Amino acid sequence: MVLGQRFFGRKGADPEIAVEHKAKIYESFSLINAFNAGDYLPCLRPLDLQGHERRMKEIMKWFDNLYASIIEEKRLEFKTSSETEPLNFVHTLLEAERRDKTLSITKIKSILIDIVAAGTDTSSVTSEWTMAELLRHPEFMTRVQKEIDEVVGYERHVEESDLVNLRILRAVVKEVFRLHPVGGFLIPHISMKDTKVQGYDIPKNTRVLINTYSYCVWCCR
Repeated sequence: MVLGQRFFGRKGADPEIAVEHKAKIYESFSLINAFNAGDYLPCLRPLDLQGHERRMKEIMKWFDNLYASIIEEKRLEFKTSSETEPLNFVHTLLEAERRDKTLSITKIKSILIDIVAAGTDTSSVTSEWTMAELLRHPEFMTRVQKEIDEVVGYERHVEESDLVNLRILRAVVKEVFRLHPVGGFLIPHISMKDTKVQGYDIPKNTRVLINTYSYCVWCCR
């Protein structure tokens, strides 16, 4: 839904491109996590012995070309449309570019890649954990199913406007977020100044890793 309706527009993306897009994202994840000799022996990095850097550049060039074509397509669509409000997220960014000249096409492409890449694996992992927890607790699965049947019925799919009335479903999703955070650690941060946290001195420019799993789970045990 994010790619087809909310992100690229109502028409959605070409199925073949969508499949290749997904494959490229997962390949980039594999390359990021793969063993790279240059990470341990910096003198070897310029040689790119395993070809990881070369392949990553090829993937990023593919993404760059794809999003450039999407942006131009949506720019033309937005100009010729009779709608006064943006039709999708790309239109929103293009409207922001028109108002703020510092928002370049390069920045728009970076925003699109960040959102789609970050939302692909995280969404699928969360869905898998949700189904796993419901299978482990069939009594809650029954309650969720009953609630959806009562609120939504059998004639249509769940819509965003239904969520306010799906109290049990919302509680299940929040509990999955707590028990199974998609990232055990947040992306690295740098302390801006000398500070003290719970008695520990943290000097300026210290790399800080936030353990979200500890915060969500261990503190409750």
